[in-house]
Amino acid sequence: MGLPLEQSAELRPPRRGEVIALAIDATARAYDMNSLNLGGDSVVVDTDRPRTVVMWFQAETADVYVHFSSSNNANLDPATVVSAGSALAFANAHGSVLKYGAQAVGYRINRTQDRYLVVRTSTGTATLRFWAASSDGS
Repeated sequence: MGLPLEQSAELRPPRRGEVIALAIDATARAYDMNSLNLGGDSVVVDTDRPRTVVMWFQAETADVYVHFSSSNNANLDPATVVSAGSALAFANAHGSVLKYGAQAVGYRINRTQDRYLVVRTSTGTATLRFWAASSDGS
């Protein structure tokens, strides 16, 4: 058995029929990424070698807050922060922000650990575009 393909060496463009444009609003929602055939690979649970794929994400019309989760709990709140002077702590409601007008951001997604994409805006609506940029990396 050979070594896994280095996915970053094989990045591919957004392909017709393989880009999702998702409407986002100010309600946090969890989307099951396992329902998608990403990078030519559907999910096969394999504890010895997790399935991964490089994905690109781009926010249009407004900033989009995002995190990935193994559960479908849509707990994401951009207003939740660690208070100044407090001890640092991770919180399930924290996420990253995809800035409107910025270049697409790439993430290597573990199809088991990162099963759910959780997204929202702070106010109003936005469009989030995303696509697989690699084939399965197992």
